[in-house]
Amino acid sequence: MIGIKVAALGLFAFGLVGTGLGTSDFLDARIQFCDTSTNPCTSRIFPAWVELPQNPKYVRFIPGSPGTKIFSSILGLFSFIGSMMLCRELAEQEPMRQKFKVVANAEALRKFSTQTDLDFKVYTHRANLRAAEVAFKILQPYQESQPLLEGDSLDDITSPSNKIAPEDEMVTKDHYLKIGTTALTCLGTLTQSTILISTPGAGKTTTMCTAWGRMRERLGDSFQATAIIYKRDDAKAFEGIAQVLCFPDNPERAVLNILGFVRNMKEGGNKGTTNRLFIDDFLSIWEEISARFKGKYIDDDGEITVKRTADNFPVIDWLVSQLNAVFLIGRQSDNALWICSHSPNVESLPFVKDKSSRIAANLIFLARQDPKNKNGNYEVIEANISNHHLIANDEKRSQLSKILPELISLSRESGEPIILTSHGQSGGWEMGLVGSEIQQEYEQYRKQWASVSPPKDEAVIVQPQAANKPDFDELLSEIIKSFSGKEATRISRIEAGCNRVRTTLADFDNDKKKKIWIYLICKELQTRTLQTANKSKLKPH
Repeated sequence: MIGIKVAALGLFAFGLVGTGLGTSDFLDARIQFCDTSTNPCTSRIFPAWVELPQNPKYVRFIPGSPGTKIFSSILGLFSFIGSMMLCRELAEQEPMRQKFKVVANAEALRKFSTQTDLDFKVYTHRANLRAAEVAFKILQPYQESQPLLEGDSLDDITSPSNKIAPEDEMVTKDHYLKIGTTALTCLGTLTQSTILISTPGAGKTTTMCTAWGRMRERLGDSFQATAIIYKRDDAKAFEGIAQVLCFPDNPERAVLNILGFVRNMKEGGNKGTTNRLFIDDFLSIWEEISARFKGKYIDDDGEITVKRTADNFPVIDWLVSQLNAVFLIGRQSDNALWICSHSPNVESLPFVKDKSSRIAANLIFLARQDPKNKNGNYEVIEANISNHHLIANDEKRSQLSKILPELISLSRESGEPIILTSHGQSGGWEMGLVGSEIQQEYEQYRKQWASVSPPKDEAVIVQPQAANKPDFDELLSEIIKSFSGKEATRISRIEAGCNRVRTTLADFDNDKKKKIWIYLICKELQTRTLQTANKSKLKPH
């Protein structure tokens, strides 16, 4: 700021000097002489281009200064222009400088006020100490002759109502554990869809299964759940409480189960029951779905093909739209979508990219660091607390950020995960701890479910709820019929016929699948052999 002012004044000074030099002296040359036509002769000065009178005396040539005057004038002009531009820039910066000045004054005033309050507290503390010393000196002689009665103490004669706990001690660990318990209770009673994002090892499976266990105890057999999991080892956690499908075993069946769940919701086929569709490790599953079903289409009957027609839709787009449907309106029929993911934020889920749609869900974030091996971190909580698209209230974000260091310290010490929930006991965003007793409750549920779990280690597979599902013998009869009789399938249509029955084959076990595929392959080879033989007969010898 000062440099600009100095530059403006310097240019203005150069302008004045240039103007002075440009207006002084003469531009053209002159001739000075003594005019003899007068008596005595008179000294005169004429321009050099004017004709002199006759018989001049004492003629002297005075050169002009055109270069100096023009250069000085141009220098003065540009100096004034530069000075004017700098002054305009100063005028534009002045409002901002005034704002900075106001902010600086306010900050200085705040610091002064804080320092004043601190000085006042120090003074008050010292005054109280001085008064206590004086009172002790005055009362000391009486205390020796009149001691306190036996059993009395200062705590006994001080009214507890007069004691005020420091502000930092009013919020204890029990308060944070209560918030976690309330969040888990809401998880088992809400009809809204739920998105649970956690770090690995933070207890998402324990949290989910405990909530489902409470729902099963409360609702009985009217609670129906379907779980699509990615890791086969995790299937055991849901056996006995849900129908389980391991996605890598049969991705196509998993997609059909998801669409079947949504179709039943739309058709009202699950009235009188509480239905939950759970997708674990969502991002891993979605990556495989995107890779496997890219360029594939599905029709209303659930048939998946690579050919686009007027009656089918892209599998991925249709799946996103159906997930979005149960996510937004499923609660009206007590159907809900529960998603677990290790993604760092909600925006990575394809069906909740719209910020306005997130109000339809119960959002939960879990984070934990193992006290023994230090695995895990709290980055999920830290990132989402500062996300203004997720928590719109600035004051609430600031409040949560202030208590986070204390919660991290408690969590590292006890190994209990931190929970951030959108449905706290206050009706909004709250953060607390999930107590270790939740793990014990989960283990009890596992023991109860073991009595109703399937005897095999395999996961229970949910069959697609397709209308008029064909019997195996009927399907095999139709295939055999298509290769025999007057309406036998032409060799060019065998591949298309295989594609048409591929979706239906997913309904049967592996043994029956093998029988069908063996028959199709054998029949195709026979047909090709017969066709080759017929062509050879037609060739001339």
